[in-house]
Formats: sequence, C-alpha cells, structure tokens
Amino acid sequence: MKITLQETRDFVFQVNPDPEQLRTIVERELTKFGTPASITEISGGLFNTAYRVDLVDPVSNWILRLSPAPEAEVFYNELQLMEREADVEKLFSSLGSVFPKALTYNLDRAHINRAYSIHQVIEGELWDFHQAELSRSQNEELWTELSQHARKIHSVEGDFFGYPGPSKKFSKWSDFIKDVVDGLIDDAKRFGLVLGVAEAEAFRVLLDRYSEILDEVDTPYLCHGDLWPKNILFQKEESGLCSITGVLDSERAFWGDPAAEWVFVFLDIPDSFWTAYGKRFNSESDRTRVQIYKGLYCTQVLLEAKRFGRSGEEEKAGIEEVLAELG
Repeated sequence: MKITLQETRDFVFQVNPDPEQLRTIVERELTKFGTPASITEISGGLFNTAYRVDLVDPVSNWILRLSPAPEAEVFYNELQLMEREADVEKLFSSLGSVFPKALTYNLDRAHINRAYSIHQVIEGELWDFHQAELSRSQNEELWTELSQHARKIHSVEGDFFGYPGPSKKFSKWSDFIKDVVDGLIDDAKRFGLVLGVAEAEAFRVLLDRYSEILDEVDTPYLCHGDLWPKNILFQKEESGLCSITGVLDSERAFWGDPAAEWVFVFLDIPDSFWTAYGKRFNSESDRTRVQIYKGLYCTQVLLEAKRFGRSGEEEKAGIEEVLAELG
C-alpha cells in the first residue's frame, strides 16, 4: 500500500501519525470493501487531518479524517468536534446525497490517540478554489442551490440549544450564547491574550441586557456552522452549468437560531440566495441578534488570530463596533 504524506508542518493540528498506524486503521476498517492501494494526505484543511484512501478489486474511494493531535490547544467552541459531528451525522445525511454518509466513527481513541471517521468520497471540486474563475451567473447558480440545502438543514427542529453530542444542553438560547462567550474569554486568559480581552469582557456584560431578545428564539433548529464555499464541492458540466455535489464538515453544527450561521453574519451573500432561501433576517430583533452573533464570532476569531499569527486588531475593532451599536 502506497502512503503519501505532506512534509512535516509546524501547525500542531495536522501532525501525521506513524504511517503504520494509518495502515492499520485502513486495513481494519476497509479491507472488507476491497484491497487498499494507497493513502494520500489531502491538503487545505486547518483542523482535522484528512486522507484519501483508494481501494482496488473492486474500486472504491474513501476519506479518513483524524482529529487534532492530543497536544493541540483547542478552544472552548472546538471541544470534541468529531464527537459532536458523529451525533448529527445521520440527520445531515438523511437530508440528501450531498451530505457525507459515514462508514464509521471511532471515538474511543483505543487504536490511535486521536478520534477518526471514515466516509465514502463525494467527487467534485472545492467551490472556493474556483470561485474567482467562475462567472457571476455560475456562482449565483451555486449560491441558489446552497440556499435550498440551507433551508433543509434549518427546517430540522431539536430538543435543546447548544452543541450536539457530549456538550452541555441549554433550555434557553441566551444561556448557550453566554456560555460560549464565557468559555472563549477563559481561553483568551489561559493563552495569555491581552489585546481585545477587555472588549470581549465588556461584550459579555452587555449580553445580560439582551437575554430577552435572544430568547425570542424559542425553537432550536439544526445549523451547519460552517456553510461557506470552502466546504462546498461542485461539478461543472461541458455546458457550463454548475451544481453542488457535496456539503462538507458539519462538525461545527449547533442547535439554535439559523441567523447565527457565521456566513450570514460576515459574508456578502447575493440576493439570489435569499430569494431562494425564502427569508431574510431583517426585523429589528433579527438585526440586534445578528450584532450579538457578530460579537460572539469576533471574540472567537480573536483567539484564532493568535493561533494563525495575526495581530488581532481587526477582530478587536469588530467587538468595539458591536459595543458601539448595542451599548
């Protein structure tokens, strides 16, 4: 079996295990489907480490994903991501063939000190890699189709607010939002972050004043949590028609307000999406909540700025804008 890995990277989230461990996982999980021919690491991710596994006799293709190495410092909102994904995988895969269907999740870390999952390959190209070269109409085709998948996701009702799986469950949307912000501020202090922490703490105080508006969201709906072109596979026909083949990486899913999808807060999404989605979050209460979600995500990316070597000034400014708007 040929094993092709990328060169060693300093980024601790994507440290390759011993190749023999990869070989053992593949032989244990996939030999019943065929003869393993190759394992090839996939580039482009920033959290899990992913590999394409190709089998022969008969031919089939699979994706093996490993959770970050144990020494990786994850943030509060990233705890047990693979366990959370496993809890909602069947819900997502029941919504259509564009959502990956898992063969298995191994979460006990008995064979390797990382959780792993295996899914059958969904063929397609990453939209993000080709977005700039596609025409406006082709991109709008994809946004329109994505809105239909988003609408399906957001129609699924849950029994609690919060992250799925082993995470805390909340009866109120406001309590979940406050809990995440508390966890992120604790992380910032634990990692010795100074820039933006005072602003994040001021934002947390502000949340108590807006509990009632947050709790107007009284039904938890399934939210994908990362619904943007970097997680969308598509195909382009010879005619130029584009269609979505895969909606990936539901590990950041949560139960809550669909307006809290971070892509709705930060991305410039075309009108074609909203027309097909059938709803715009533009009531006065919606706009207030979206500002709160902006403060939440700016607090989150303040930590990510430290992880990826950015200054954090832009993220701090984002929190300041929320404080000015809501304070």
